[in-house]
Amino acid sequence: SNSFCTLLRICFLPFPKTSARLLASDPLFFRSSTLSNTAQPRNQHQGTMAQLVTPQRGFAPATYTRHTPYTSISSPSRDSDDSASDDGSLGPRQMVAPLQLKKPALQPIVTPPTVAAVVPPTKPQRPRLSADAAVAMLTKAMTYMPLADIDAARGAGPVFTAAANRVAPKPLGCDAVAFVRWEPQELRTAMPAPKPKRGGSAAAPGPVMFPWRCLACGNISVGPRHCQSCRAPLAQSACRVFLGQLRKDLSAELATAVLRSVAPEVTILHMEAHTNGADGRGKGCAWAYVNCVEDAMRVTALHKRVFVDLDKDGGEGFWFVQNDALKPHLATLADAVGAQRARPVWMPRQPLVAELPGKSMLAEYVATGNY
Repeated sequence: SNSFCTLLRICFLPFPKTSARLLASDPLFFRSSTLSNTAQPRNQHQGTMAQLVTPQRGFAPATYTRHTPYTSISSPSRDSDDSASDDGSLGPRQMVAPLQLKKPALQPIVTPPTVAAVVPPTKPQRPRLSADAAVAMLTKAMTYMPLADIDAARGAGPVFTAAANRVAPKPLGCDAVAFVRWEPQELRTAMPAPKPKRGGSAAAPGPVMFPWRCLACGNISVGPRHCQSCRAPLAQSACRVFLGQLRKDLSAELATAVLRSVAPEVTILHMEAHTNGADGRGKGCAWAYVNCVEDAMRVTALHKRVFVDLDKDGGEGFWFVQNDALKPHLATLADAVGAQRARPVWMPRQPLVAELPGKSMLAEYVATGNY
């Protein structure tokens, strides 16, 4: 029977007027158990036969889905199938359109931004100094250092040794004797010009104000002649030490350099140079105003242990001996050098003199030990 149905299908399908009831027993013509209005046949003949065939009760044909590149579009009307004509067309309300496949949207190609490689900043390199430049730099710095610190820096390296030998050489090869070089540099202080009097002549400059320690009341005063607190006279109550046998000019600067080098623990409040009233030239001596009696005793300990002299190259400096046992040798050297005719007139001819002023409170305190 199946072969007969197949034969009938081949014979009668090409003719549009062939009755479809003869093919009712063919199971290949059943597409589904129920016919939908939206499912469209491939041609008019299959649609006509599908409408005429009524499936039997309890019969469940196999579901078959035909894949086609076309899809039918019909109007949702009840008479869409009835209005189709028998001339092989699909009807006025049906058409076949190609299946529109939804293409995925093209995504733009995003190129990641190129990031330059982070180069760490290079540290600036210090220019390398030559040996001579390093020695010159250390020599300038050591001129402001105490002699004890200069001696401690001698063994730090060849550069420090060369700089220390320039500032404080030891020509005798003994640690107790040293020659400390000093470059005289005048310290110019800008002083206000005196106001002229009504007669036209310039007014005499007033007294210089400087700090000093008063031993009568223990306060620091700035009065040029008397203490501002107790009105004690400066000549008797001031804590000061007399320094002689210095350079004629710039004696205050030289005395400050000597104390800074060989007695750095002394607190200097003021250094007053002795000058001539007529021309203002120095006398080669100065007053050292210190902070306390102990500082005054440290300054007097340098008595006859310092001698201002010239080196073989003509540079200025001073000799210094560590202990009192070498004072006679320093005095002998001073006598030999001072007897030379080529010695400059502004240079002293004897070792340093460091004494307390007579008839002063400081001398009484030192003599009695009440300080």
